[in-house]
Amino acid sequence: MNTPDRDTPFGIARLLSAYDRAVMTQFANARVLLPIGLFALFTLAVFPALRAWAGPAALAVVLPDTRWSWTAAEGYAALDALGDDGRRLYALSVAVVDMLYPLVSALMLGALIALAWGAARPGRWDRRLARLPLVYLLADYSENAGLVVMLANYPARMAGIAQTTAAFTTLKWALVGLCAVVILAGTAAAVFRRLTNRGLS
Repeated sequence: MNTPDRDTPFGIARLLSAYDRAVMTQFANARVLLPIGLFALFTLAVFPALRAWAGPAALAVVLPDTRWSWTAAEGYAALDALGDDGRRLYALSVAVVDMLYPLVSALMLGALIALAWGAARPGRWDRRLARLPLVYLLADYSENAGLVVMLANYPARMAGIAQTTAAFTTLKWALVGLCAVVILAGTAAAVFRRLTNRGLS
């Protein structure tokens, strides 16, 4: 029978190893187009379709998890404006669809970091950089958990849960921005290395 790794709880070392293989080997090549394609599918088709099914009123609502920051009052105002059908679809989105989306995003970001820095400093870059999207993943899942609690207890106002969830929303977006900076920096370094090597040849 398989048991969790003894040195870490819940087999975290095994999960990290699987993630490392995915972003540094399986997707750090042309196959990176797979998570990029899934990311685009969720962003451009799945989430807009869910919003459309909720009705015209829901389309005008700025959802809490799409904002940089929000207060408890703003979060509950958005839930109020969604209406019954909108809240049901939002709960479905957060509890089901948005469990896959952060994972796809983390794999995409990790693979792009590995590609960029692998080209910039072959064999000499700190591979822990590629684990930065895992911190984003945890922030996004924590945000989702908070939103599920808010929706499950609606119309009760849980200000503490809402404020904590809002903090995870801001952290999520900050980490996405940091990952983008790391990718751009690695890409710029890779371009500079290529130009320098071409000039020396």
